[in-house]
Amino acid sequence: TVVSMSPSEIQKVGFIKSGQQIRCELDQARQWTIIEPIKYRADEENLKEIFNKVRESKIKEFVEEDPGELTRYGLDYPSQELAFWSKNKESSPVRLFIGGRDDEKRGVYAKYPDKKNVFLIEEGFVSYLPKGVEELRDRYLLHFDPEKVTRLGLRQPDEDIICTREKDHSWRLDSPIKAKADTQEIDSLLNNLKELKVKEFVSDEPKDLQEYGLAAIQQGYTIWEKDRKEPKTLLLGQENSSKSGIYAKIEDQPNIFLIGQEDAQKIVKKVFDLRDKTLLAFEVDEIVKITLRYPDKEILLGKEEDDWKLLKPQETKAKYVKVLDLLWELNGLKFKDITSEEGTMFPEYGLDKPQLQISLWKGKEQPWDTL
Repeated sequence: TVVSMSPSEIQKVGFIKSGQQIRCELDQARQWTIIEPIKYRADEENLKEIFNKVRESKIKEFVEEDPGELTRYGLDYPSQELAFWSKNKESSPVRLFIGGRDDEKRGVYAKYPDKKNVFLIEEGFVSYLPKGVEELRDRYLLHFDPEKVTRLGLRQPDEDIICTREKDHSWRLDSPIKAKADTQEIDSLLNNLKELKVKEFVSDEPKDLQEYGLAAIQQGYTIWEKDRKEPKTLLLGQENSSKSGIYAKIEDQPNIFLIGQEDAQKIVKKVFDLRDKTLLAFEVDEIVKITLRYPDKEILLGKEEDDWKLLKPQETKAKYVKVLDLLWELNGLKFKDITSEEGTMFPEYGLDKPQLQISLWKGKEQPWDTL
């Protein structure tokens, strides 16, 4: 066994290659974090995969127990070094020096710094290790649980949108209008925000945010979660057409990223996109009466037990499937556009003398709603 420490025991890890050192450790929240050469959230899945690959690796051959010199193995100045610290603070870290390759045996020379013997490990062992810190950086921009989001804000150049989750888990629009929101659209937006990945890490210490269009923010997304005091805010800047991306940053962090244009398009929403466009939302089984009033006639349908009857213009048995088709069509009907929020100029739209009025009853007293 090359490294006998179990992945679940590892508290801290160090990778040294060509003089550059990368160190990661578990923070108090049990989250893997890069602490050197930068401070940034680590890609936990990537790290755990490295730990598992290293743990599974075996010594291919014991080469020499007490070598006189290490130059021929490339271990006098090792090209790479690994170090693993366990949760047990009293124990010493497990360290491994990695030297030159043996092309004939398809292996890499290695040794422990506190032991003399040199051994050969599989050449693929080195491929598991990170070539640079970029490989260990977490590329997901936002970490949150969509189910725990209580509020969502979208800052736009021409409008600011605020959405709030109701107690029944549906959503409402609070700004710039007060209206019922399309729960499916907002859930989709939250999932797209959660899956948003960094295309390129641009700068960790930017000198001028103006360069990225992030000095005066015009577009951003703020997420409030249950049981969290502070929201998370993603800010979007200007476009980089040559790299097919858009600059972005997290509001309370200095790092500048580039996200793909296609990914950015998935989160571009206007208030109309998030508004519930359903005209009549009901349970089909709840409807007991339907009227359709035209300028020259009226059709009246009534439900008797589990069947439908035509009551006007004459009494007869109705085609059950046709009535269900009508109800399902009405239930799925959505508006295409908003012509007027006030709805006061009826003659302009031909609504002072409707060509058709559809009324639905859930009880016998009065219509539940009329379109």
